[in-house]
Amino acid sequence: MFKFVIIYRQCINKLKNPSTYNPPDLINYYTQHNNAEGVPDMCNDFVTDFMEPKDYFGMDTMELIEIIQHLCHWLFIKNYTTSRLTLV
Repeated sequence: MFKFVIIYRQCINKLKNPSTYNPPDLINYYTQHNNAEGVPDMCNDFVTDFMEPKDYFGMDTMELIEIIQHLCHWLFIKNYTTSRLTLV
């Protein structure tokens, strides 16, 4: 789970504000100054743009989907986001 959270955070930083990602600017990363409101909306981008090219960093695909669902549900019930992940 720890590995997943770190990778997801890096994905958000890279996709939301590429100028602070490369070269790394840890103080001005997107996640340092913004809340988790948009996290559920980034699930598809995370999987297709960040995980697939890296062969999921050795994580099982179904495990990855379950972890994303769990994280987004947890963010919603803890009121970190008003967005709810819907499964189609």
